[in-house]
Amino acid sequence: MARLLAAVSAVALTLGLLTVASAPVAHAAPPKGLTMKQAIQSHPTIKIGTRDKAVKHLKKRFGAPNSTARYGKGIARKVARFEARQGMRHDRGRVTPRTWRELGVPYSKAASTARKRAESQGSQASRHTSRSSAVLREAARHAGKPYAYGGNGPGAFDCSGYPRYVFDKVGVNLPRTAAQQRGATRWVSRSQVRPGDLVFVHSGSYVSHVAIYAGNNMWWESSRPGKPVGKNPAWTRSVSFGRV
Repeated sequence: MARLLAAVSAVALTLGLLTVASAPVAHAAPPKGLTMKQAIQSHPTIKIGTRDKAVKHLKKRFGAPNSTARYGKGIARKVARFEARQGMRHDRGRVTPRTWRELGVPYSKAASTARKRAESQGSQASRHTSRSSAVLREAARHAGKPYAYGGNGPGAFDCSGYPRYVFDKVGVNLPRTAAQQRGATRWVSRSQVRPGDLVFVHSGSYVSHVAIYAGNNMWWESSRPGKPVGKNPAWTRSVSFGRV
């Protein structure tokens, strides 16, 4: 009986009636923010040398011996045999939208767009985190320096001269006054504020003060005469937040 079943399976494979996609397999983890199906859909064409999460899925699907994200000759041969059984002999192991369709995962341009958007957002967040760390390090370097009206640093600062100097040191040019800095930054909500963003204190419609958000409801600021630059607890809720 076992020999008979093996022979039937071999014939079925030859005719394309049974494919390697018929058995359930474990999925590799998809990129952050996307399902595995979206991750595969967004990378329809894979060739020798391609590195991607979807390659890991292919290797698991075809029983390849390792789970690296590089598409090599070994997995390409397995894919080529599968494609040949589906009448795709000309593809020779290159994974195309049709390959995904034969595997039951059709290509979607919307998923490709979603992946690119997620990657862009991740890249932006990474850049912001890196710059925020630099901003906070530079802000801390000036702790204890005196307040001086019109002070642009580095010996003394007024409220807007302080963040302007700090951001200049990390390669960002801010306008001189608090109101101008408010206009030059992108508004973010209180729930979205991150360390390294700017905090603007409002007196009615007037922007009366600016500080650098330090996290945990703390600000780096040069606030008034007699009080040196320092990290202080937030002292008002009449604020808005801006991101450079």
